[in-house]
Amino acid sequence: MPKNSKYILLLQPQNGGSDKAVFEITPAKAQKVIDLLEPEIRKHRGKPTPSMTLEPFFTNYQEVKN
Repeated sequence: MPKNSKYILLLQPQNGGSDKAVFEITPAKAQKVIDLLEPEIRKHRGKPTPSMTLEPFFTNYQEVKN
């Protein structure tokens, strides 16, 4: 990693109610944030992520088109 590299830390409420906060931080501070969040990272690791495909929209489009 280059010596002058920086990380971008973005904090945003899940519901989008207020403005997001963006910070440019050093690699050392980024590692401290990761260490602080490690319990949450472990808790969510392995959980399936919700996913959605666009296929129903395309299927409907084909039906309407024909």
